[in-house]
Amino acid sequence: MKSVISTIVIFIGLYIIVCSGIMNFLAQKYVFYIALGSVVVMLLLAAALLGTPFSKPLIKLKRRGDNDEKNNDIS
Repeated sequence: MKSVISTIVIFIGLYIIVCSGIMNFLAQKYVFYIALGSVVVMLLLAAALLGTPFSKPLIKLKRRGDNDEKNNDIS
């Protein structure tokens, strides 16, 4: 019964999306270019912050287990 209710809610939501005209707005050419540009910017940002397999990241992130103590050889 729970899956039947959730399916009805999904179809009501799809009906609202189709009738509201949001798909016509998203089909505009400039929306595609904005989405494509934001994806490229986010990929470049992720590569800069996290690094690529062949390079180090631009910033040093403190990871769990890293030991930055200078006197780690002294017991």
